[in-house]
Amino acid sequence: MKNKNKRILICGASGFIGHAVSQFLTANKYSIEPITRHHLALPVAELAQHLSGAVAILNFAGAPN
Repeated sequence: MKNKNKRILICGASGFIGHAVSQFLTANKYSIEPITRHHLALPVAELAQHLSGAVAILNFAGAPN
């Protein structure tokens, strides 16, 4: 069972490194939520609400093709 107190947000979760880190953290009972371009386009107040409560925000996003 995943622990909501161990919520981690990841930019670039679908990339090579982000995917591997996501799998590792999920295996260690962390709740992983990807941050997508959609989230980054939200108004600041909505984005802040989405980010609140996370124990970490990791950035593995690379340059878009």
